[in-house]
Amino acid sequence: MNTSITLVKIFFSQMIRSKALWLMTAVIISMILLNLYYQSQFSEWIDGGMTYDMATQKASNKLNAIAEELRYYSVLFVIIVSALIAPVSRKNGTTQFVLSMQVSRLRLALSQYIALSLFITAAVLITHIGFSIAGLRLGNMGLPELLIGWLSLLIPLLIIAAVSFSISTAFSSIAVYIVLLGVPFLILPLLESLIRWKGEWVPVPMARLIDNLNFLFPNPDFLMFWPYLSSRLMTTDPPYSIWIWSVMNFILSAVFWIALSYYVYRGYNIGSRQVLK
Repeated sequence: MNTSITLVKIFFSQMIRSKALWLMTAVIISMILLNLYYQSQFSEWIDGGMTYDMATQKASNKLNAIAEELRYYSVLFVIIVSALIAPVSRKNGTTQFVLSMQVSRLRLALSQYIALSLFITAAVLITHIGFSIAGLRLGNMGLPELLIGWLSLLIPLLIIAAVSFSISTAFSSIAVYIVLLGVPFLILPLLESLIRWKGEWVPVPMARLIDNLNFLFPNPDFLMFWPYLSSRLMTTDPPYSIWIWSVMNFILSAVFWIALSYYVYRGYNIGSRQVLK
């Protein structure tokens, strides 16, 4: 137990000494500026003759748009950061040193992921608190959203982080970006566009295969209704059955990549002093 805690402290301190601290600082400053901006904007709208209800609705709509942007970019942020932990540890010799102390590779990976999870949790809480201050002032967030609304952002991000980190333990960071960003957001949409454009040239089995390949890549969109509790469940689009299927697909696809990465990772001979690229 003490060994695991020590490993978590080592990897967490490595993150803090790297650019992670500056990223955390940027998040804090962004939340402060967000609150100051909406406070000044709200006053300007009232002074300009807009009614209180109209000003509140306008500010609420803009805040929801910012929340959507934060959800999107938080996924990118987590994928990028999570893919750097294991490769950096291999390059600076920390991985080789820890394994030379008779620590199992599984415990090593779990310690790195726990340290990463602590960092992500701290960033989510800071973002949520800063965003909630503006939301509470506008009245479109209540006490339940303030207390547990952050979980709808944290849980999907931790799952995405687990996928990104798992792939990076067995492959390079570039491979992570190709699998989680390049293929689902660039290659598959391009192929789907080509099929719609010249569908008669593509065999039906090939078109169906390309269409179903999306299910191999985790998409947390239907789980991320932050800063609210269940806004996706209270709408009719998508239907509840589709929402459940999307959540199951997200979890199963994440498990697939984690299991595949662990299978490859387990076969690596990284206990030597040789640095893996």
